[in-house]
Amino acid sequence: AESVKRCTPVVLVKESGGAAQAIAEFLAPLLPHKEQLLQNRPLLAERTASQYRAFAASGRLGELMPGGAGEEAWMLSIGERLEFVHCFALEQQSRKSFDAAVMDAIVSSFTVIEDRQRALEERKRRQCALAPLRPRTPDAEAKTLAGLANVVPFDSVGRPR
Repeated sequence: AESVKRCTPVVLVKESGGAAQAIAEFLAPLLPHKEQLLQNRPLLAERTASQYRAFAASGRLGELMPGGAGEEAWMLSIGERLEFVHCFALEQQSRKSFDAAVMDAIVSSFTVIEDRQRALEERKRRQCALAPLRPRTPDAEAKTLAGLANVVPFDSVGRPR
């Protein structure tokens, strides 16, 4: 969960047991819809919460992660950063090698980082272009500066600076 929070790509081996297997099984129903969910964050949060409830009710969570206090918040935070999580199933090894799965994780994570950086730059460009159109009052200028201060730039690997 900490790696995912730091925007680090993670490849989970589904059949590895323990927490990795629990997370892979938890995310399995979400992964076929990954692109759609990533474009609609509220839907992603809703589906992740719904999937968590179903997974917890199945009893598999306790089986795979015995005594895990706080696992709901932990699992939900991972589900909401779906772009950094990739699952590899040994049973599907003939279709895709583990090396290819790792490469996909790295490439897709850099794509996400580039998209975030591009969106940040576009937002700054729009704010600069619209600045002359805003009223020149001390209050309006303070709000504009505050808005620019809240823009969090990302480093070369997509982590907030």
